[in-house]
Amino acid sequence: MSSSSSSSSSAPSQPPAACASLRQELADCLLKSECMKSGRTAQECMRAEDLPIECKHLRIAYFECRRGMLDMRKRFRGNTAGGAKAAAGKTEEQLEKDGEGRP
Repeated sequence: MSSSSSSSSSAPSQPPAACASLRQELADCLLKSECMKSGRTAQECMRAEDLPIECKHLRIAYFECRRGMLDMRKRFRGNTAGGAKAAAGKTEEQLEKDGEGRP
């Protein structure tokens, strides 16, 4: 019985592996932004209006990925929010050309 108590540690929870790549790309984008270079925190930069558009797209994709993990309907269909990662840097015309845009 002591083995079950040792398995629960007080280590900080890690984000699920499904969204880990989006999280890392978002962190990298934030670190490269002018906001972080000016000395503000990552949390302040996430809420800032002057956040680069690439970072905004990655932030939305990451939040959609996390939300998709809680959506019971997507447990059967699969979490497609990770697909937003590929679309994050594309314009509307590029998405339509690639067949990923709206019909």
